[in-house]
Amino acid sequence: MTLLKTLLVPACLLGLSLPAMLADDKKEEKKNEKAKFDIKKLEGKWIIVEGMKNGNKVDGEKDKEPMIVTKDTMTMTADTMKFEFKYTVDDKTDPASIELEIISDTFKGAKAPGIVKLEGDKLMLAYGVNSTEPEKPGKRPTDFTGKKDSEAYSFIYKRAAEEKKDK
Repeated sequence: MTLLKTLLVPACLLGLSLPAMLADDKKEEKKNEKAKFDIKKLEGKWIIVEGMKNGNKVDGEKDKEPMIVTKDTMTMTADTMKFEFKYTVDDKTDPASIELEIISDTFKGAKAPGIVKLEGDKLMLAYGVNSTEPEKPGKRPTDFTGKKDSEAYSFIYKRAAEEKKDK
């Protein structure tokens, strides 16, 4: 009888804790699923809807040129200047982390860590800039607000109309 109790007690305890362990595993799986970022959906043309640069609202009328994203570059127009970035995305975070590096002439080599999120045909992109020392990376934003004194740029884009047909 004592041997039976010795075997049953741990088995019962294990049986009671097994559902809790399985629930924790499922929560971790859902967290990992949520954090996955489909980088292929980033490719295409994007039209700016709204934006903030260090707390100042961006005039979308000045930036009518679409942002063009390929599998490894982003080309943006700001006022009359055109910037081309190479980028990499880490989809293990939520939102996904993005590393931008300017490869066009103006500020070539400058790096800007950021975050990126896709919701259907809406793209949110925020990145930190170092306005006093462009050769040094800025600070990665934690949200998409681009608030004052953050030295962060934050933009919301929508997929260009001709792109929607193909996606």
